[in-house]
Amino acid sequence: MLEAAKEHSRYPDRDYALILMMFCHGLRAVEAAMLEWRDVDLSQNNIYIRRVKGSQSGVHPLEHDERDAILKIQQRDVAQIFVNERQRSFLIPVTVPGRADKATGISRIVERIVKAARLGIEIHAHMLRHSCGYWLANGGYDTRLIQDYLRHKNI
Repeated sequence: MLEAAKEHSRYPDRDYALILMMFCHGLRAVEAAMLEWRDVDLSQNNIYIRRVKGSQSGVHPLEHDERDAILKIQQRDVAQIFVNERQRSFLIPVTVPGRADKATGISRIVERIVKAARLGIEIHAHMLRHSCGYWLANGGYDTRLIQDYLRHKNI
């Protein structure tokens, strides 16, 4: 998926960083859309993740590849890290009648990248969150540590 984001996207730097961050931090699409530049602390190499659905927010470490990827898309005067081609947020705010906070644009980006990657399976944005958990489990992390990292309320 990362290679497909680089090679088959109109906005390769943004889309590469988006896929990488969603996987590495187990982000839901709306959580990725809520990431702001003020959440990034480059001196400490970490990022504050605002969780939704009753999960607890917290600080995650940034790896070098993530840091490099988000710095490639750094914008001035734009609060969110991931913005559309008009430099606007992907968030559909809760103030829209009948809608909750959503980030359907991010979900569509993931779908386009998956299609370009020709993986032969259907993958949606939330599966990056699940993949993060599986990756941690396969790396030998304890279930409670995975729960804490993904900020699930219960196991």
